[in-house]
Amino acid sequence: MPPYRLETVVTRVVPPDVLVNFSGNRYSVPWRYVGETVEVQVRGSEVLLLFRGEPIACHSKLAGSGQRCIDPAHLQGLFRNPCERPAPHPPRFDPQWPGDDVMIRDLAIYDQVAGL
Repeated sequence: MPPYRLETVVTRVVPPDVLVNFSGNRYSVPWRYVGETVEVQVRGSEVLLLFRGEPIACHSKLAGSGQRCIDPAHLQGLFRNPCERPAPHPPRFDPQWPGDDVMIRDLAIYDQVAGL
């Protein structure tokens, strides 16, 4: 066996569904890499996906074709849980809302700044 690894470098652009196509199967990567070019490598029985040389996903190599391997962690943060209530936002123009104090000043200061 040679002292170096013989391999073909395969690159793919991550599609919007986060599933990178390789050898007829599809493997997930974290959603933050959508639109980026990733490198796909096969190492034994694993498919390794790298971005700028850093591993971002590793899956068991699927046999056959037409299969998908999805890591649910790759989708975390992409969708909001519909059962969660959004953080409350202060109502607009509500003088009773406890917020930051507004500085009240005499409007003559603007005449001074403008040199009038």
